[in-house]
Amino acid sequence: MAYALVELTIEFRLWHLYHDCLADIYYSADRLFHPQIFFFDLNILKNESRLAQALRPFFSNLQLNTETDNYRRLIHDLSQDGLRMSQWAFNQGFHGIVLPLISQIEACVVEHNSDDWFYSDEYAMIPATESSINLMLNKVRVEAEAEVEDCCICLEELKVGSDAAQMPCAHVFHADCIEKWLYTSHYCPICSLLPTLDSTGWIPKSVVSRLPSPKPTLQLLKQTISRDIASVSVIFDELALARERLGISTALLFDLLIRACCEMKRVDEGGKKRLEEASETFEKMKEMGLVPGAVTYRILIHGYCNEGDLEKALGYRDEMIEQGISPTVTTYNMLIHALFS
Repeated sequence: MAYALVELTIEFRLWHLYHDCLADIYYSADRLFHPQIFFFDLNILKNESRLAQALRPFFSNLQLNTETDNYRRLIHDLSQDGLRMSQWAFNQGFHGIVLPLISQIEACVVEHNSDDWFYSDEYAMIPATESSINLMLNKVRVEAEAEVEDCCICLEELKVGSDAAQMPCAHVFHADCIEKWLYTSHYCPICSLLPTLDSTGWIPKSVVSRLPSPKPTLQLLKQTISRDIASVSVIFDELALARERLGISTALLFDLLIRACCEMKRVDEGGKKRLEEASETFEKMKEMGLVPGAVTYRILIHGYCNEGDLEKALGYRDEMIEQGISPTVTTYNMLIHALFS
């Protein structure tokens, strides 16, 4: 018996990107809405115009423009993928009256900011941990031949010959001033940017100092890789040393490094695929005795599904199960989508 009705469940996630135009850094926040279920005749699924009309109130309530090409492409994908699933299920002998479909949709809204207030929002004003402050600050002496400037925090002079504290980005402050600052914000008060130094020793300092908030940490890792400041392998080794030195038990540092590789452009300047680097990092984690989390497996599976390497994606799925981690509905939806793409 052919399907007559459709039960469509839409899982909607909205990503809100805040763009700091002065620093050219993006920060993100996401919101997952409760799944919405729609029942309608199969003929509506076959007619994109009627499907668009049926779903328009839902997306309009989310303040999304339903008069754009993006919305029309979304409706087209829902229609075509749904009909493909219907035909596949029928061919496999899954007959019934109601065809259950699940669609996971992600949308992104970008807000550009160029005002100074942006530096004092919830992302910038996350305090650094005491251990990361000790790791990050380097005691220096203000030299006569250097260009002496005032401490930008207290606006008083940095006297020649006096002791001071230097951030990984090379900016210098009174030690007391910068320590007080870091207990309220984990960014340099001057640049808020990734420093460019010949040494890579600053990398774990900057990364660990942002760990109270994983999203800025992820952005920092992406910048480090994309600007060819250090290779993924070097970043991994530096993070491993910092993790051991500080006694950090979580594997989050490496999970974020894998995610950064998977979310960036596909190939680096040397022609090496970012997914390959993510997989190498994944294997190094296991060699250290660290068990990657479900999110890390899902990120790798998603990356290989996008590359069309279903065999590799299924391999990670099988490994998840061996580790006692149950794949989620999201994971299976990605695999099914890759199978029919």
